Amino acid sequence: MKIRKYLEHNLEIRLDQKIDGNEVLSMINKNLREEIILELNGQSIKNFPFFNGYRGCERIGILLTRLLKDETITGNDLVFEKGDISDRLYFILKGKILIYNKRFGIIYKELIEGNYFGDIGFFSREKRCADAASVTFVNLSYLEISDFINIPNYHENRDLIVI
Repeated sequence: MKIRKYLEHNLEIRLDQKIDGNEVLSMINKNLREEIILELNGQSIKNFPFFNGYRGCERIGILLTRLLKDETITGNDLVFEKGDISDRLYFILKGKILIYNKRFGIIYKELIEGNYFGDIGFFSREKRCADAASVTFVNLSYLEISDFINIPNYHENRDLIVI
């Protein structure tokens, strides 16, 4: 319990820092800004097979990296349960996630850095078909379905920056 409070406290301090990533990026020219965003968030997208091999993949990748949001999850926390609405596609930046069946105690897969999960429900629009929980502290990026669906509404000249 002490360790958890300590880590939560440190996370709060980091969030309270006065440096705004969006403000810093807005000062950089567009091409360099896109390179930085793609470098920071792009590896997750590049590893996802759905977005590979399509014409214009690089442009879609840049847009998707702008739409990714970050989340830190403590160890032994539930990410989602079987039957939940599938509104996020997750990319693991650091840590371990178990995909399992809580009811029967069956582990389907252990996922680590560079893996993704939540894709079945995300693309089929069906409810979650398994449970997902963190084994360790996990840093994730995720794409929300509402952002993904609205991709055709984003234009090249629109200045969308999400860190």
